[in-house]
Amino acid sequence: MRHGFLLFVDEAGDEGIERIKPIDADGSPEYFVLSGVLVRTSSYHALKSAFASAKKIINLQPHEEIHFKNLSENEKRRF
Repeated sequence: MRHGFLLFVDEAGDEGIERIKPIDADGSPEYFVLSGVLVRTSSYHALKSAFASAKKIINLQPHEEIHFKNLSENEKRRF
């Protein structure tokens, strides 16, 4: 088995700073968040399987991305 790590990075929000909510209703969110999860390559298949199972719980197809902002409160709890 190959050794190493995989880094998954995601962002939330918008880095625009010219117009910001709540001062400007059409502005960017107040916060921009960048996060990452470091996973051993040996755990990748287990992680992939866990996400596939979680997607089934909320009726997403394997190719669909998970966007929590698009999930209902019930789907978030189930996920």
